Amino acid sequence: MARTRQSQVSHTAALAALLVAVSFVGSINAGQRSDGGHIHHAAHDNPTSQAANGQAKMPSYTRTVGDYAPPTVNLTDSQGSEVTLSELLSHDQPILMQFIFTSCATICPLMSATFARGQSALTATRDGYRMLSISIDPEYDTPKRLAAYAKKNRAGDHWTFLTGSQDDIGQVMRAFNVLYQSDNKMYHRPYTFLRARSDSPWIRIDGFLTVSELVAEYSEALHSANASLN
Repeated sequence: MARTRQSQVSHTAALAALLVAVSFVGSINAGQRSDGGHIHHAAHDNPTSQAANGQAKMPSYTRTVGDYAPPTVNLTDSQGSEVTLSELLSHDQPILMQFIFTSCATICPLMSATFARGQSALTATRDGYRMLSISIDPEYDTPKRLAAYAKKNRAGDHWTFLTGSQDDIGQVMRAFNVLYQSDNKMYHRPYTFLRARSDSPWIRIDGFLTVSELVAEYSEALHSANASLN
């Protein structure tokens, strides 16, 4: 009986060690970047232990700053109207942008929910911004499906949903360095892009933001843009 109990304890300990090792490797991979941008803060895999040790909880995402040149492609919004992306992004207003697809059942609902719940707080911080959700599955995401998705997320007038041809969407994804592995869109990453003004650099966020973190990043971007004018 004692030998059986000892075997069970050894098995449990080995399993625990394996889980710790997997978690450690995952935390390393989370901090790696492939786009060559400058990382301002990296994900931490154990915020609970940080809080217990009196440390501040760190964001669960990475933040880089860079310049991206949007291609001059014509996309279609959820109302069926043609939109030239480079023209839309040339407007001197804050832009918040994500890449999603409506049939996604994993990361996209979380990303879109953050945009949806953040609308009021962003407006209270500063109105006049534009949210963009660009589909990476244009063959499925027709304007009608985007309109239904917008309604589901209670999108306000400042939130635009875009689709287009596979080639044009591909150009946009390459321009913003969000291409996913192979041809499987399920490998796409939870990227959120933020820009304060037309002449401001883009803030690229890789990971999941809470509403308060999204608003904080928005406020910081506006503050930095205003400071650069002085």
